[in-house]
Amino acid sequence: MQAFLKKYTAPKDVQACSFTMTIWVSAPSKPSRRPVSKPGDLKIVSVDGTRGGFQAMIDGWFQADVECNPLLGPQVMEMALKLMNGQPVDKNTLTNETVYYPDKAAALIGSRQY
Repeated sequence: MQAFLKKYTAPKDVQACSFTMTIWVSAPSKPSRRPVSKPGDLKIVSVDGTRGGFQAMIDGWFQADVECNPLLGPQVMEMALKLMNGQPVDKNTLTNETVYYPDKAAALIGSRQY
């Protein structure tokens, strides 16, 4: 990320993907980090859907958070049991994920499980 930030100088050129990366990019000026003085100076969309990401939306740092749900165990277990019992399963299975925006972040942050 350091090399990337050194290469691209205009904030509009910077893109990061995970909550950790976006926090690193948006952190106030520190050695070898891009100075971002206030929320909104850099447009940030995270892809983890974590409580931290929701708080960053509430605080104005993130403009959206795309969920990448890690709570897939029960869904996978149900499919495994069906396969073990000779029952059919769908060839493609969608996970329960969505895109969140700041206007709903405060109301939903308490329901985040991760």
